[in-house]
Amino acid sequence: TLQDRLDAIAAEFGRHVMAELSVRMPPAEGAAAVARMRAEPPTSVGGRAVTGVEWFEEAGLLRLRLGDDVRLQVRPSGTEPKVKLYGEGIGDDPAPLLADLAALLA
Repeated sequence: TLQDRLDAIAAEFGRHVMAELSVRMPPAEGAAAVARMRAEPPTSVGGRAVTGVEWFEEAGLLRLRLGDDVRLQVRPSGTEPKVKLYGEGIGDDPAPLLADLAALLA
C-alpha cells in the first residue's frame, strides 16, 4: 500500500515533519525583528545549539540550522501584518522550537 511505502521511506531516511507559526505584528515591527535576529542570531533555540545561519536576500528569509536534522526559517510576511516561522525536522516535530523562536522576536 501507499502507507507501507511511506513507512519504508521513513525507515530509510527518517520521518520528515514540517510546522508553521505566524506571529501578528505591524509590518515595520516584524521587519525590524527579523533584521535584529539576522544581525545577532540566537546561539540556541529551545535548548538546541544553532549550528548554522543563512540569509536569503530576495525572500528576506533567515534560516537557522540546529544540527543536521532541524531547520527553522523566519521572515516577515509580504502581504499581512505578521512574521512567519517555518520549521522542518527529521524525526522530531519542530513546532515547539518555533514557539521558542517566536519568543526571541520580541
